[in-house]
Amino acid sequence: MFHHITEGVPVQFSLDQGLVRITFSDPAYVRSDAIIFNRADCSLHAVLNEGLHLIGRVEGELSKTFAATSEVVLAAPHYYSGAIDLRTPLIVKN
Repeated sequence: MFHHITEGVPVQFSLDQGLVRITFSDPAYVRSDAIIFNRADCSLHAVLNEGLHLIGRVEGELSKTFAATSEVVLAAPHYYSGAIDLRTPLIVKN
């Protein structure tokens, strides 16, 4: 199942063999050092180039999935062909 976020960075979420997969339209975000999930407001942020970038907010079952995860797959289409897939830590902030 894909989930679309309407604020922040355009992304799609899916589950891929038990891992949360975040697919960005902008491949620069695949290089994020970490993803931070804030339980208080269900927001996701990417740590990239020493900055914190809002990805968006998640709801319902998806927020529970993020709260129970320690690693995510970051993906984006490659400009030449195929796709880029990298793993990065997920930090859950209470």
